[in-house]
Amino acid sequence: MATDITPEDQMEDDDEQFEMEVRELEPDEVESAADMLARAFWDSPLMQVLAPDEDERAEASRWFFEAQACYGLLYGDVWAAVEDDGVVQGAAIWWAPEHVEPDDERSSESGLADGLAIVGPAAWERLQVLSRAMATLHQQLAPDPHWYLSILGVHPEMHSQGIGGEIMSACLEFVDEEGLPAYLETAAERNLAFYQRHGFAVGAEVTLPSLGVTVWGMRREAR
Repeated sequence: MATDITPEDQMEDDDEQFEMEVRELEPDEVESAADMLARAFWDSPLMQVLAPDEDERAEASRWFFEAQACYGLLYGDVWAAVEDDGVVQGAAIWWAPEHVEPDDERSSESGLADGLAIVGPAAWERLQVLSRAMATLHQQLAPDPHWYLSILGVHPEMHSQGIGGEIMSACLEFVDEEGLPAYLETAAERNLAFYQRHGFAVGAEVTLPSLGVTVWGMRREAR
Protein backbone atom coordinates (compact mmCIF):
# COMPACT_ATOMS: atom_id res chain seq x y z
CA MET A 1 0.00 0.00 0.00
CA ALA A 2 1.90 2.98 -1.27
CA THR A 3 1.33 5.94 -3.46
CA ASP A 4 2.99 9.01 -4.88
CA ILE A 5 -0.09 11.18 -5.29
CA THR A 6 1.44 14.61 -5.05
CA PRO A 7 -0.02 18.11 -5.36
CA GLU A 8 0.94 19.22 -8.83
CA ASP A 9 2.42 22.62 -8.02
CA GLN A 10 5.00 21.30 -5.56
CA MET A 11 6.83 19.40 -8.25
CA GLU A 12 8.11 22.34 -10.25
CA ASP A 13 11.80 22.79 -11.03
CA ASP A 14 13.15 26.33 -11.13
CA ASP A 15 16.31 28.38 -10.80
CA GLU A 16 15.90 29.73 -7.25
CA GLN A 17 18.76 29.02 -4.89
CA PHE A 18 18.38 25.92 -2.75
CA GLU A 19 19.77 26.40 0.75
CA MET A 20 18.87 23.23 2.64
CA GLU A 21 20.78 20.02 3.17
CA VAL A 22 19.55 17.00 1.27
CA ARG A 23 20.44 13.84 3.15
CA GLU A 24 19.04 10.63 4.56
CA LEU A 25 16.31 11.12 7.15
CA GLU A 26 17.18 10.36 10.77
CA PRO A 27 14.76 8.25 12.88
CA ASP A 28 14.08 11.16 15.24
CA GLU A 29 12.97 13.27 12.25
CA VAL A 30 10.07 11.01 11.28
CA GLU A 31 7.49 13.16 13.08
CA SER A 32 8.69 16.30 11.32
CA ALA A 33 8.58 14.54 7.97
CA ALA A 34 5.07 13.18 8.65
CA ASP A 35 3.81 16.64 9.63
CA MET A 36 5.25 18.14 6.46
CA LEU A 37 3.81 15.45 4.19
CA ALA A 38 0.38 15.73 5.80
CA ARG A 39 0.37 19.41 4.90
CA ALA A 40 1.75 18.80 1.44
CA PHE A 41 -0.93 16.25 0.59
CA TRP A 42 -3.85 17.86 2.45
CA ASP A 43 -5.98 18.40 -0.67
CA SER A 44 -4.49 15.60 -2.77
CA PRO A 45 -6.52 12.77 -4.36
CA LEU A 46 -5.03 10.41 -1.78
CA MET A 47 -6.44 12.37 1.15
CA GLN A 48 -9.77 12.77 -0.63
CA VAL A 49 -9.95 8.98 -0.87
CA LEU A 50 -8.67 8.33 2.63
CA ALA A 51 -10.57 11.04 4.52
CA PRO A 52 -13.12 13.09 2.55
CA ASP A 53 -14.20 14.67 5.86
CA GLU A 54 -11.59 17.28 6.77
CA ASP A 55 -12.35 16.81 10.47
CA GLU A 56 -11.01 13.27 10.18
CA ARG A 57 -8.18 14.03 7.79
CA ALA A 58 -5.54 15.18 10.25
CA GLU A 59 -5.45 11.88 12.14
CA ALA A 60 -5.70 9.79 8.97
CA SER A 61 -2.94 11.66 7.16
CA ARG A 62 -0.67 11.65 10.18
CA TRP A 63 -0.96 7.87 10.48
CA PHE A 64 -0.43 7.32 6.76
CA PHE A 65 2.69 9.42 6.33
CA GLU A 66 4.32 8.41 9.60
CA ALA A 67 3.82 4.75 8.69
CA GLN A 68 5.16 5.37 5.19
CA ALA A 69 8.27 7.07 6.60
CA CYS A 70 8.81 4.27 9.12
CA TYR A 71 8.51 1.67 6.38
CA GLY A 72 11.07 3.56 4.30
CA LEU A 73 13.52 3.73 7.18
CA LEU A 74 13.08 0.04 8.01
CA TYR A 75 12.85 -1.41 4.52
CA GLY A 76 14.25 1.14 2.11
CA ASP A 77 15.62 4.67 2.23
CA VAL A 78 14.23 8.11 3.02
CA TRP A 79 15.84 11.27 1.71
CA ALA A 80 14.92 14.70 3.00
CA ALA A 81 15.57 18.39 2.61
CA VAL A 82 16.31 19.58 6.16
CA GLU A 83 16.89 23.06 7.51
CA ASP A 84 19.60 23.83 10.04
CA ASP A 85 17.06 23.68 12.88
CA GLY A 86 16.06 20.15 11.90
CA VAL A 87 12.75 21.04 10.27
CA VAL A 88 12.01 18.77 7.31
CA GLN A 89 10.76 20.71 4.28
CA GLY A 90 10.70 17.92 1.71
CA ALA A 91 11.03 14.15 1.66
CA ALA A 92 11.19 11.17 -0.68
CA ILE A 93 10.33 7.72 0.66
CA TRP A 94 11.80 4.77 -1.24
CA TRP A 95 11.11 1.07 -0.77
CA ALA A 96 14.00 -1.30 -1.44
CA PRO A 97 13.77 -3.88 -4.25
CA GLU A 98 13.23 -6.81 -1.89
CA HIS A 99 10.50 -5.02 0.09
CA VAL A 100 8.24 -3.37 -2.49
CA GLU A 101 5.38 -5.66 -1.43
CA PRO A 102 4.75 -5.27 2.32
CA ASP A 103 3.95 -8.51 4.11
CA ASP A 104 2.04 -8.78 7.39
CA GLU A 105 5.16 -8.62 9.56
CA ARG A 106 6.61 -5.53 7.87
CA SER A 107 3.21 -3.81 7.78
CA SER A 108 2.80 -4.41 11.50
CA GLU A 109 6.30 -3.22 12.37
CA SER A 110 6.03 -0.02 10.35
CA GLY A 111 2.48 0.85 11.40
CA LEU A 112 0.89 0.40 7.97
CA ALA A 113 -1.35 -2.29 9.43
CA ASP A 114 -2.86 0.14 11.95
CA GLY A 115 -4.87 1.97 9.31
CA LEU A 116 -8.12 0.04 9.66
CA ALA A 117 -8.41 0.92 13.35
CA ILE A 118 -7.55 4.56 12.70
CA VAL A 119 -9.56 5.45 9.58
CA GLY A 120 -12.43 2.96 9.88
CA PRO A 121 -13.74 0.26 7.53
CA ALA A 122 -15.25 2.53 4.85
CA ALA A 123 -12.08 4.57 4.33
CA TRP A 124 -9.96 1.44 4.59
CA GLU A 125 -11.93 -0.22 1.80
CA ARG A 126 -11.53 2.86 -0.45
CA LEU A 127 -7.80 2.79 0.19
CA GLN A 128 -7.68 -0.91 -0.64
CA VAL A 129 -9.47 -0.31 -3.95
CA LEU A 130 -6.85 2.31 -4.84
CA SER A 131 -3.98 0.13 -3.60
CA ARG A 132 -5.12 -2.89 -5.64
CA ALA A 133 -5.31 -0.82 -8.83
CA MET A 134 -1.84 0.58 -8.17
CA ALA A 135 -0.48 -2.89 -7.42
CA THR A 136 -1.73 -4.08 -10.81
CA LEU A 137 0.11 -1.22 -12.55
CA HIS A 138 3.19 -1.89 -10.46
CA GLN A 139 3.34 -5.58 -11.32
CA GLN A 140 2.71 -4.86 -14.98
CA LEU A 141 5.40 -2.21 -15.38
CA ALA A 142 8.05 -3.31 -12.89
CA PRO A 143 8.12 -7.10 -12.44
CA ASP A 144 11.91 -7.08 -12.10
CA PRO A 145 14.00 -5.87 -9.10
CA HIS A 146 13.69 -2.08 -8.74
CA TRP A 147 13.52 0.80 -6.28
CA TYR A 148 10.00 2.06 -5.61
CA LEU A 149 9.33 5.75 -4.98
CA SER A 150 6.39 5.60 -2.60
CA ILE A 151 6.11 9.29 -1.62
CA LEU A 152 7.68 12.55 -2.73
CA GLY A 153 6.40 15.73 -1.13
CA VAL A 154 7.43 19.29 -0.28
CA HIS A 155 5.95 21.63 2.34
CA PRO A 156 3.34 23.84 0.60
CA GLU A 157 5.04 27.03 1.81
CA MET A 158 8.27 25.91 0.12
CA HIS A 159 6.91 25.27 -3.36
CA SER A 160 8.73 26.59 -6.43
CA GLN A 161 12.15 26.61 -4.80
CA GLY A 162 13.56 23.58 -6.57
CA ILE A 163 13.38 21.34 -3.50
CA GLY A 164 11.60 18.48 -5.25
CA GLY A 165 14.20 18.42 -8.01
CA GLU A 166 17.11 18.51 -5.57
CA ILE A 167 15.72 15.60 -3.58
CA MET A 168 14.99 13.57 -6.71
CA SER A 169 18.47 14.12 -8.13
CA ALA A 170 20.10 12.99 -4.88
CA CYS A 171 17.90 9.91 -4.68
CA LEU A 172 18.55 8.84 -8.24
CA GLU A 173 22.29 8.95 -7.62
CA PHE A 174 22.04 6.07 -5.16
CA VAL A 175 19.55 4.23 -7.40
CA ASP A 176 21.98 4.49 -10.30
CA GLU A 177 24.86 3.30 -8.14
CA GLU A 178 23.01 0.00 -7.80
CA GLY A 179 22.27 -0.16 -11.52
CA LEU A 180 18.56 -0.75 -10.96
CA PRO A 181 15.41 0.75 -12.50
CA ALA A 182 13.00 2.87 -10.49
CA TYR A 183 9.22 2.95 -10.46
CA LEU A 184 6.49 5.27 -9.13
CA GLU A 185 2.83 6.15 -9.45
CA THR A 186 1.24 9.59 -9.52
CA ALA A 187 -2.35 10.80 -9.74
CA ALA A 188 -1.44 14.38 -10.66
CA GLU A 189 -1.18 14.69 -14.44
CA ARG A 190 0.91 17.85 -14.29
CA ASN A 191 3.54 15.94 -12.32
CA LEU A 192 4.27 13.77 -15.34
CA ALA A 193 6.54 16.39 -16.91
CA PHE A 194 8.55 16.71 -13.68
CA TYR A 195 9.19 12.99 -13.50
CA GLN A 196 9.91 12.79 -17.21
CA ARG A 197 12.66 15.37 -16.75
CA HIS A 198 14.21 12.95 -14.28
CA GLY A 199 14.13 10.04 -16.70
CA PHE A 200 10.77 8.40 -15.95
CA ALA A 201 8.38 7.41 -18.72
CA VAL A 202 4.66 6.69 -18.48
CA GLY A 203 4.01 3.00 -18.99
CA ALA A 204 0.28 2.74 -18.31
CA GLU A 205 -2.59 4.38 -16.47
CA VAL A 206 -5.77 3.34 -14.73
CA THR A 207 -8.91 5.34 -13.95
CA LEU A 208 -11.12 4.51 -10.98
CA PRO A 209 -14.51 6.18 -11.56
CA SER A 210 -15.78 5.18 -8.13
CA LEU A 211 -12.96 7.17 -6.51
CA GLY A 212 -12.62 9.91 -9.13
CA VAL A 213 -8.91 9.15 -9.50
CA THR A 214 -6.60 8.42 -12.42
CA VAL A 215 -3.20 6.92 -11.62
CA TRP A 216 -0.20 6.87 -13.96
CA GLY A 217 2.56 4.28 -13.57
CA MET A 218 6.04 5.52 -14.50
CA ARG A 219 9.30 3.64 -14.89
CA ARG A 220 12.91 4.82 -15.14
CA GLU A 221 15.35 2.35 -16.65
CA ALA A 222 18.63 1.50 -14.98
CA ARG A 223 21.50 3.88 -15.68
